Amino acid sequence: MAGTGSVDGEGFEAEFVCTSPAAPEYTTDACEGDGVLITDGGSVSFAAGELEPSQDCHWTVVCTGAGLVPQLTFSSFDTEAYFDYVYVYDSASPSGQAVEMHGTEIPLPLWATGSAGHMRYMSDWSVNGEGFDATVTCVEGVVEDGVVYTSAFESDQEDHESACDGGVVVGDGDAVGLPEGYSPSAQCSWLITCPLAPVVLTFVEMDIEENFDFIYLFDGESSADAAIGDPLHGLTAPEPLSSSGASMLVHFEADDSVERPGFSAFASCPNSEPTACTEGYFVSNHLCEVCPPGTENAAGVIGGVGDTSLGDTSCSAVTCDTDERVNNHMCMSCSAGYENESGDDASGPDTYCTLIRITGLCAGNTDSAEDIACLEDDGLMEKPDMEAINCGESCSTDSCCDPVPVAPPEVWFLWEAPAFQVCPEICGARSVPSRLVKCVKVMIFANGAVEREDEVLEDGAATSCDAAAQPDATRECETLPIGTACDDTNADTSNDVCTAVAGAEDVCQGLMALVSALTFDLPVESLELPDESASAEEIDGSEIATDIKRSLLPVLEESFGTRLTEDSITVLSIQAGSLEGTLLKMTGNGCLASSACRFFFLKETERERNRERERFLSDQTIMALH
Repeated sequence: MAGTGSVDGEGFEAEFVCTSPAAPEYTTDACEGDGVLITDGGSVSFAAGELEPSQDCHWTVVCTGAGLVPQLTFSSFDTEAYFDYVYVYDSASPSGQAVEMHGTEIPLPLWATGSAGHMRYMSDWSVNGEGFDATVTCVEGVVEDGVVYTSAFESDQEDHESACDGGVVVGDGDAVGLPEGYSPSAQCSWLITCPLAPVVLTFVEMDIEENFDFIYLFDGESSADAAIGDPLHGLTAPEPLSSSGASMLVHFEADDSVERPGFSAFASCPNSEPTACTEGYFVSNHLCEVCPPGTENAAGVIGGVGDTSLGDTSCSAVTCDTDERVNNHMCMSCSAGYENESGDDASGPDTYCTLIRITGLCAGNTDSAEDIACLEDDGLMEKPDMEAINCGESCSTDSCCDPVPVAPPEVWFLWEAPAFQVCPEICGARSVPSRLVKCVKVMIFANGAVEREDEVLEDGAATSCDAAAQPDATRECETLPIGTACDDTNADTSNDVCTAVAGAEDVCQGLMALVSALTFDLPVESLELPDESASAEEIDGSEIATDIKRSLLPVLEESFGTRLTEDSITVLSIQAGSLEGTLLKMTGNGCLASSACRFFFLKETERERNRERERFLSDQTIMALH
């Protein structure tokens, strides 16, 4: 082997084999396998309930008649604009160039150039539209010079060819690119124009020779205008790019060697009509964006500030008023007793109010050192309501104190005690915490001042207050009667009442509703019920109650997992009847002498009881045990 001047290897061998491509696997679900096959006409209906995030769905349309081509006519169309797309291909598979559609505008009819076409729907990971409906028919193609035309694919191909032969002008929704590849030294241009700024160019695929073939974007109608970003090349499609005005020039240049598959993009005009941002939004790159937290902006005016076709705008910071502070980018009022100056910036960090400074009073100032002391050694006493005397900067003993009157004060000794707490809602013995009862000496001076001091007694000394009028320091609450409604704090019980417990304090107990019905067998000989006027003891000791207990014991022991006796069960009441409410119906409803009747425990509330009746009975008799 002839090498490059260095070491040679042993060479290689290879074998080329021609195989048939795998046949498509069509299904009844467009989003499974190779999708749905529509032959010689049909319909495509993809409604809102079928659209989901991240879908990839396919429909292949084929016309078998000679000279017939598929025609695709949409009757409705709604996909998330700029994010969820319908691609229509001029072939039976999703390859080659495609017409791209999105948004809510119903597309014009499309024809294939041959006997087959393909439609593909692709959604992103979030919002979906309402879907689309289309009809597929087979029509004769329009022939010019022996070639089928009137196809969107054909006109797009002509645009791509024209782009490399002097350039082409395109607009909203038009394709931009060379999806079928390109020739060495190709020079291609697309001038995109919109009614209003901006022009948005969105790339779908890109595969051009890295560092040698380039896509240039210009912010205007010529290459003399400012460039939009750096030249594009390689395999990575960029994010959508926008112009500042209503036009964008896209220019592609290839070198004279390696060729690659090309690139595919589409143009869009988001501002096809004059638009102004609403209050709380600002213009950024010709689109309305919400103002950042803590900022605001007035509604825009078409043709003026806030018109998306004009320049960018900005939001201004919200400033808080007097006695307001910033909390999570919002202005909040200060709490009572606190203050703050105006002007806090709501777009910045949180701010705080400060305690209102109290000054200029005889007493009760924020700084206690400013309070005036009226000393008895100086023959002075406090004026009445010292904290209400506003003496400003001239506070002194003259404005805040009175001379101690020569006449002695009027003296009273009074009992003082707070109110008792409310008796707790508990069963059994009840009491409330004791209260402090004290004797207070009250002195009323001639100037109206009142002084109070607690009486302090030496050991063995008698109180100066009226001992016979001394209030009680403790209070006993009456015991709640048995059967009084209470709360045992157990959420799983109901009908809580005070219940007597032998040898212990009364307790609050509720009834636990059964989770499910409990069935047991009962001999028919025991169907005689106690009289309606029977006492609880007579009911519990009746023959039917005894048989009920014996029948229940094995069932309950298995349920609770513990040993029980008949004394463990108390039958409080027995009610008998059917859906018609007659005992006669019960005894004649299949309870034969040689068999046993079956009864049910029911839940405690009437609503649950009715639900159990509906569930277990058609004309079956009920016996409820409580």
